[in-house]
Amino acid sequence: MESALITKKTMNVLLIGNNPSELSTIYEQIKKSRNVSYVAEVAFDISDIEKFVKKSKMDCIVIDDKMEKKELDKLFQYLKKNSLTNNIPITIVQNSNADDAPRGGADEFILKNSVTSETLTHALFNSLKIHELRNYLKKTYTKRKRTILAFR
Repeated sequence: MESALITKKTMNVLLIGNNPSELSTIYEQIKKSRNVSYVAEVAFDISDIEKFVKKSKMDCIVIDDKMEKKELDKLFQYLKKNSLTNNIPITIVQNSNADDAPRGGADEFILKNSVTSETLTHALFNSLKIHELRNYLKKTYTKRKRTILAFR
């Protein structure tokens, strides 16, 4: 059984970063998609994020990793603690596969040099699937844990 998100034909995407040229490249690739219609918003800071998330329900977030590590960590912390954003799948568009690349809370990663409309769409749908799987496993684990502890 496929979820409603995974079969969507229109997706609301929030692009987050601090480099307009990098974000415009990602934006252009999103707009080229033939199979899915994207409504994309671009945010440069937390106040932009809040404005767009309150305005419309975002299906996923794409983060350009060309931010300082400290900024990225602060951003992830905000996204995971905020009730408006903590349940939105996150995809990171990163420069390299380096070990120091940001990992905290992202559901999917894609390298900038391989970003095309198809690969980006594939990564976004993967992030939706992975996010749903994590939520299912978390919910199931919590339920089963209570059941097992009840037998003690």
